Amino acid sequence: MKKTKNYIKVITCVIVFLLITIITIILDYNNALYSVSKNFNYDFLGIFIPNIVLIFIFFITYFLIEKRSIEKEERLNRNQLDILNIMLQKTYTDCKKVIDKFINDPYTLKEFIVPRNSSKKSSTPSIVNNFQELPFGYDEQIMKMMYDGLIDKEIINKYLEIKDVYKSYVKSKIDFYDLLQYDAKELNSLKESIKEDNARLSNLINEELARIEKSIKE
Repeated sequence: MKKTKNYIKVITCVIVFLLITIITIILDYNNALYSVSKNFNYDFLGIFIPNIVLIFIFFITYFLIEKRSIEKEERLNRNQLDILNIMLQKTYTDCKKVIDKFINDPYTLKEFIVPRNSSKKSSTPSIVNNFQELPFGYDEQIMKMMYDGLIDKEIINKYLEIKDVYKSYVKSKIDFYDLLQYDAKELNSLKESIKEDNARLSNLINEELARIEKSIKE
């Protein structure tokens, strides 16, 4: 967009210069500029005017080529943004599904997740790690887009924040499940911290899903 505006300015300057030249010649032809007309070399017009026209045509052609190039680049950027939105939308939706169906479901957590976490073999990834990584199947592609400078700073910051809070919340819910069954005052701060992470995660995901939905509709 900035490049387009710059080329428009260049074309405008050329047009203004050409108009001033033509007006000056017309005035000179009508003897309005007496001091100039006496020594005016009219043979010069045969070279000057065609060259001005060629320069004008060159700038117009150059501008049209650049305009097409910019439009193509904007389409590519838009396609990349659409792909990013799809990956982020799938990631955040999967985060909500894992939290709702497994981590925040007392029965599933107690009967299936916690026992497997306690009896895990050291040679295999822990169930905590599995749930932490489950929604982030597009993480490599998203991070590559970040390193290539294709993602706005605010968007990637939100993604990394959601990722960190999600992983922390999942680990806390599984690792401290037994402790959270007690009403000991010593555990109040831990309970409150986990509760706050849950609310914060939910708000962050909902905000980003709303932003993505709005971006897709635009």
